[in-house]
Amino acid sequence: MKKTIFIISIFLIIGLFTFCVPVVEEGFMELLPQEEKGYIPPDGFVPDKETAIKIAEAVWLPIYGRKVTRQKPYRVKLIDERIWLVKGSVRGFFTLGGEAYIEIDKYTGEILKVTHSR
Repeated sequence: MKKTIFIISIFLIIGLFTFCVPVVEEGFMELLPQEEKGYIPPDGFVPDKETAIKIAEAVWLPIYGRKVTRQKPYRVKLIDERIWLVKGSVRGFFTLGGEAYIEIDKYTGEILKVTHSR
């Protein structure tokens, strides 16, 4: 009898936590008023080329390793005043390996795309 009460109590506690824990749905942050999202700098979290390059390297290094730094100088361009494009430079006609590429949202810092050409 005590064992049955214990098992029922466990299920009730689990059920209570299941219904009480808020569920964060996709797109939830877009529904929040700006002040609840936190502070966003006027020039965004990625205000300049130097910051975009630092973020690009931070993302590329774990994926492609130190060899990605051989693609310096990186080419950086701001598209539509919103998206930073950062590409590696391939030197020479017979260079193998392709270019690293990343797209970063200037205002949120979100990584939109990461690829590497062949």
